[in-house]
Order: sequence, then C-alpha cells, then structure tokens
Amino acid sequence: MVLPASPVERLSKVVFGQIHRLSVMVWIADSDGVVNPGEMASDLGFVAQSAIQNPLRDLVEAGLLLRLPTASGKTYYQRVDSVAWEFAKELKSRVEEAPERRASV
Repeated sequence: MVLPASPVERLSKVVFGQIHRLSVMVWIADSDGVVNPGEMASDLGFVAQSAIQNPLRDLVEAGLLLRLPTASGKTYYQRVDSVAWEFAKELKSRVEEAPERRASV
C-alpha cells in the first residue's frame, strides 16, 4: 500500500478515509459558498476533476453541499452552513503547525 504523499493527505485518509477530502473541504470552507468543481480542481493542482468527484458526492450525501442546477454546461454546488467546515480548517492548521510544535517540545 502506498501512503499518501503529504501530511494533509495522510490526515485526510485517517480522518475521512479519502486522501483529498480534507483539502476539498478546506477549499470549500474558504470559498464564497458557491463552488465549481473545475475551478476547485485547478486551484488544488489536480490534473482531472475525477480526484474530487468522490469527496463532492459524499459531501452532498452528508448534507454539507447542495448540487445546484447546471448553468451553461457548468456544475455548481452550494455550501450548507455547518461546523464541519471550521473543523476541516482546524485539522489542516494542526498539520501545518505540527513541525513547529515538535521543534519546540
């Protein structure tokens, strides 16, 4: 089994069972609330949108996103208010701060 490359991907796999879900959730949390998968994939550095299809589907199933009607051939989702978005941001910030914490211990 190949381990995820980055600390964020490893934490995402441990917490959510999927390596990209944490990055997707943080991106959505930092957005204006209406998200387009193509823009998200590009911003996150993914070559294909397929990397984020499962996380988006699962977030819709969990009631954290609403899929909006397709407009001009583009798909959009609306973020639903939830503490889950702040939780995702907190998790990512802990990973990013971890080396500093370890150095001070």
